[in-house]
Amino acid sequence: MTTRHKNTELQRLIAELKQASRENNAPVWGAVAEDLERPARSQAIMNLAKLNRFTAQGDVVVVPGKLLGDGELAHQITIAALGFSASASAKLKSSKATVTSITELIKKDPKGKTVRVLA
Repeated sequence: MTTRHKNTELQRLIAELKQASRENNAPVWGAVAEDLERPARSQAIMNLAKLNRFTAQGDVVVVPGKLLGDGELAHQITIAALGFSASASAKLKSSKATVTSITELIKKDPKGKTVRVLA
């Protein structure tokens, strides 16, 4: 799929994900890149309530889209997403979740063995 986004930061992130996928034989990063290549209207939108339901204490999660603040997070996780709403950021901070960028997550776990993608 060709990159149609005008956002140069997003183009750079997609290229970095594809490169990490190839170099580390990590299909998880390729899957995240494919999700991010979709049009913005088709990208994942997830609420904290759903995140809370599908994660457990200590999980490392990537949301290839935007995380919204509806609901609460009852346990500590490490989360990376393309974007966070203001209310989601505040609730993640109060729940002591670790918020990181997708790029930082690639550096921490190049093979993506501990990463779950929720879309």
